[in-house]
Parts: sequence; structure tokens; C-alpha cells
Amino acid sequence: MEKLGLASNFFNEVGNVPVIWDSFKDIVSHWLVVDTGSTDGTQEKLLQVVGDRLTLVESDMIQTEGYGYSRTKLIELSEGMDWVLIFDGDERMYSYDVALLKSIINTHYDCDLIWLPRYPIHKKSQNEIAFDLTSIEFKYNPDYQPRLIRRTMINGKSKVQFKNLVHEQLEGIEKDFKDIANQVILHFKYLSNIERKIRITKLCADLWEKEGHDMSYKEACEKNGWDYYVK
Repeated sequence: MEKLGLASNFFNEVGNVPVIWDSFKDIVSHWLVVDTGSTDGTQEKLLQVVGDRLTLVESDMIQTEGYGYSRTKLIELSEGMDWVLIFDGDERMYSYDVALLKSIINTHYDCDLIWLPRYPIHKKSQNEIAFDLTSIEFKYNPDYQPRLIRRTMINGKSKVQFKNLVHEQLEGIEKDFKDIANQVILHFKYLSNIERKIRITKLCADLWEKEGHDMSYKEACEKNGWDYYVK
């Protein structure tokens, strides 16, 4: 049986820790979290909720090395796992999709990557606190995310490599699988407050400039429809 590990880059995700772990604890063997200096008790909550199935690494690698490097390190640091599911704090998955994760990796065991369709979920009302997964209407086409990755190590490095500082590019993929019926990731954008969104925008803008693009990050966001938040 293939061993599946959960892996995340976190910053101030204390409220999301129990929900995510409750969703995946019966299907994954381990949770690797690289925390970039949370100040809201995220690390303490992880240790309390996950216990000895947690590997917690504190690092500012996203700020210094970018998103591509950080995604790759999630794979490399997930020791003992055959597959790694990369999952963000503001994302959720239906319970029946979670239950089928082992089935899809066993079926497509010879793939390097399984793409998962992700749908953006927007806040329904200003007063809404909780979300109801049964009442979601899919009004958008999904963007396919490279999140379910076979952990193959070559000379101490992951075969699958995420490149670029901001919007990652992939290398090392010989065979992959993409289907609209694959397990769905639900992206609840409103779980991130405006201060967090501004912080991420500034970080992406700095990394974008570091990469040396011809256009500014703001111009790229306008052209591609990416989120851009400022004070």
C-alpha cells in the first residue's frame, strides 16, 4: 500500500489546523508543515492536534528562495512517503474525495504527478462564518493544481522540481494524469484576511522583481487576472 503524506507551507493558520487534520488524519500517514514564523499559535496548535505524526520545520524559505523552491522542499522533506499531497490553509476537500485519494494513487502508481482541479469559493454574505460544503455551486472552470506528487528522490533531490520564485513551473514530469473527475480542491479565498492578502501580494511583488521580469507584478496581475491587494 502506497504511503501518502500531507505537506503544507503555513503562516498564521491556527484556525485552519484542526479542520484540515480532521479531514485527512484517517488517510495520510504524516503531516509535514514548514512554518514561516507564525505568531498566532499555529505551531502550538499543530503540536497539540497532530502529535507524533507531525514534522514541523520553521523556515523563511518562501521569503528567501521563493514558492517554487518551497514546494520542492515539501516533497524532499516528506521522508518515508511514497506520495505527497500539497495543501494550503485556505483549502478544503470533500470527505468522499479524501477517501478516494489512496485509490487514485494506487491506480496511477506509475505517474509522477496527478493534477487536481481547484475551484475558487467566494464568501456568500458578510456575516457568514462557517461554510457549507453541500451548498456550493460551481460557477467557474477549475484551475488544475500540481498537488499530488510521487516522491521519487534522485541523488538527494526530488525528481519533480517546482521552479520559479512566484508562479511555479514544473520539471521532471515523465507521466502525469489530469481529469475533471479527480479529487476536487476547494479554495476558500475569504479564509485569508485582507492583511494577509496584502502581505502575500508584497512578497510576490518582491520575488517577481527578483526574477527580473519586463513588466511589474501589478501589470502582470492585471494582464493574467491574478489577485493584487494593496493598502
